[in-house]
Amino acid sequence: VPYSEGRVGTSRFEIAVKLNRRDLISVELANERGESMGISVIFTRQFSRDVSGYLRLQRNSDESRLIGGVQVRF
Repeated sequence: VPYSEGRVGTSRFEIAVKLNRRDLISVELANERGESMGISVIFTRQFSRDVSGYLRLQRNSDESRLIGGVQVRF
């Protein structure tokens, strides 16, 4: 965040909400070189002890993207 006399401060905003024991929603804004400053929303669902899936929505001034995947522990 820009302040007077050219000083610059760090901004970082993160929140995680566990809807139940299987579902999680995470939101972040970032910087101080963690970049983004757009918004990221991550939906995570635990299907079993070893398998989870996620969907990440990102939007900033340059682009918007949707990333999804599955994580399998073995």
